[in-house]
Amino acid sequence: MNARRTFGWAGDVAHFLSTSQGDVLDALNEHAAQLFANVSANRLGIWQEAQRIAWKDELRVLSAALTAVTTQLSTAKSWGIALEYELPQQGGRRPDVILLVGSSVVILEFKMKSEPTLGDIDQLAGYLRDIEDYHTTARHASSTCGALVVTKGKKSRDQGGQKLLVPADLATYLLSCVTDGQIHIDALLDGRYEPAPGLLDAAIANWEFAPPQLKTVSSSNIPQAEACVRRVITEARSDPEGTRRLIFVSGTPGAGKTFVGLNLVHDLKVEGRMRFLSGNGPLVQVLNFALNQNQELVTAMHKYRDYFEKRTPAENVIVFDEAQRALDAEKMRIKFNRPNSEAHIMLDILTRTPNWGVMVLLVGNGQEIYNGEVGLSLWFDEIKRHFPSTTWHVHMSLEKLASSGHLRPEDSIHGLPSNVYVHDEPELHLNTSIRTHRAGHVHEWVNALLDGDIESSRNFADSAHSDGFVIYITRDLDVARSYLRDRFSGSPRARYGVLMASRNDRQFASSGIRAIDRTSVSHWYVDSKTSENSCTKMSTAATEFQCQGLELDFTIVCWADDITWQDETSKWKVRPVQTPPPILENPAQTRVNVYRVLLTRGRDGMVLY
Repeated sequence: MNARRTFGWAGDVAHFLSTSQGDVLDALNEHAAQLFANVSANRLGIWQEAQRIAWKDELRVLSAALTAVTTQLSTAKSWGIALEYELPQQGGRRPDVILLVGSSVVILEFKMKSEPTLGDIDQLAGYLRDIEDYHTTARHASSTCGALVVTKGKKSRDQGGQKLLVPADLATYLLSCVTDGQIHIDALLDGRYEPAPGLLDAAIANWEFAPPQLKTVSSSNIPQAEACVRRVITEARSDPEGTRRLIFVSGTPGAGKTFVGLNLVHDLKVEGRMRFLSGNGPLVQVLNFALNQNQELVTAMHKYRDYFEKRTPAENVIVFDEAQRALDAEKMRIKFNRPNSEAHIMLDILTRTPNWGVMVLLVGNGQEIYNGEVGLSLWFDEIKRHFPSTTWHVHMSLEKLASSGHLRPEDSIHGLPSNVYVHDEPELHLNTSIRTHRAGHVHEWVNALLDGDIESSRNFADSAHSDGFVIYITRDLDVARSYLRDRFSGSPRARYGVLMASRNDRQFASSGIRAIDRTSVSHWYVDSKTSENSCTKMSTAATEFQCQGLELDFTIVCWADDITWQDETSKWKVRPVQTPPPILENPAQTRVNVYRVLLTRGRDGMVLY
């Protein structure tokens, strides 16, 4: 691995004050050149010249404040200081300054402005939240606090929940943060950073190293769900001939179902050959493109289905992501000229796995957006009608699947034939979102909003915002774009972009937004900011089909007139989705599900446009 330095400059305050400004600037410049190594020399040079001016301004203010502080408090010379410290696995995000003020962690962001933007304020809030939550040193500090230093400002104040300082007040603020004790700078630089996993980051960590140990994962019930899956697989290896097992892992959007599946197929402690399948074409395309793999990490379900329909598979364990999207018999007949449903074909393949077999079905909630998707009832109908000679053991969270509408009464313990045994495993329902930082209320907000429960949605939105997940509304797309550019200005690998419902191109064409085509999906998600194909250009939008199962740091969600609020009825007026045959069973609900997908893709927040 390339062990490049992950900070610009670090030491103690005495060392900082005795080091020439030119040497500090050179160190910052060298670090930035490594961080932006994929940027062309010309663009990098322009950026570095502008950044050098900002750094000089920052160092001038910081040096003056620390000189004043050490004059009043000699122990301040031993405070640790880090400039441009990169937050690991966070796309190059890095606070300007971290000071270890006694046993407190203080974060400073410098802006060479008279007034900060909303993006500047939220950028600081994001740094404070992430370092406090995910950095092992900060988690054990007396406090974590910070301020936005507006170097051309006229008066210090609080704004947007954050402290805004003018240079003259910085020394006083730092002295007010002093606590007993002292955290050494090495504790910060060597401390572990355990963030919420982005799907691509988690997949890369799995593929190249080992499943990442993440605080948000350990604080959810993912470890319990994974232990249950491993236990069932171990039990299956001793099953008598003619026995197969289904494991339904359910959860809210962003709860980590795909993360669980990817971890499983890379767990060397689990015996048996395994394969991860997904019917989500963009997910397969993006993951394999990001990892430079050829269908080795994630295999398109239809390719596996077609190849092994008449062949004996090598795998004992098949992980099927978004299993509720399996197509019914009518859709298979119309689209592929096949007599059986996708669930039927996959169950038949499972009966032919060598010696024993388990299928792990990862189940989303309320996100059926294709015609031909009928949910979990399809799987139960198939095992009841067409596989009477196989003994089936079905493991699932009965209560959660029933309450979410996935499970019909006739599919419960008492409604199945004698060759089907249902095992209630409550831990198989993932109950906490790990996609969004802190904000476990986001999916509840989305559900309440789309259900038309405005009072509840307001309360959930307030809770999410107080947790650091922001939701804004604008009718000016340029305002949204400007906000995101400000917020992620120093984050070269941050992912943000525009989402919109399919078939709404005409409404948003006047805003300069067009849907990306199928061949551009991987580049849209993975390419750097300098690429014209990158999502960060915010000139193209991913649709519900291209973003389901994937995520961005921040999203702009285009809300069209296909769902409009009616004051007279206090309900949404929904324009049903129109599709070619087979006709959707509930086209209005499908439209709502489209927005449920779009509203649950952002990890830090969203702007509704």
